[in-house]
Amino acid sequence: MTNLATHYTKKSLKNWLCLVNCSIERKIPPAIGDLTKLIELELQYNYLSGEIPMEIGKLHKLWQLELYNNELTGKHPVGLRNLTKLELFDASANNLEGDIAVVGSVTMVLFTVVVVARLTGGWL
Repeated sequence: MTNLATHYTKKSLKNWLCLVNCSIERKIPPAIGDLTKLIELELQYNYLSGEIPMEIGKLHKLWQLELYNNELTGKHPVGLRNLTKLELFDASANNLEGDIAVVGSVTMVLFTVVVVARLTGGWL
């Protein structure tokens, strides 16, 4: 059992970053774009502020991006269009505004939560 757990950890945790409910009070650093092997990024229930960095668009393998329940502001970065494997995106319960079509142009979005009324876009 220990070998299986070790193998699973080595294989999967390199691709998954989960910092949920950790009371993080900073901006998401642009260096997040250097984590190019990520397939899941979960940063919900923190106090993250500022804009979603454009560098998130460098995470081409990302299929799950959860940023909800933070204090993020600004617009969704156009770089989200680069996330062609993205299947789940949730940035609700923030102070985001603008055109959510930058997320809608992603070819495989299966589930998008839209709660904040200041968002616009053709498919809403």
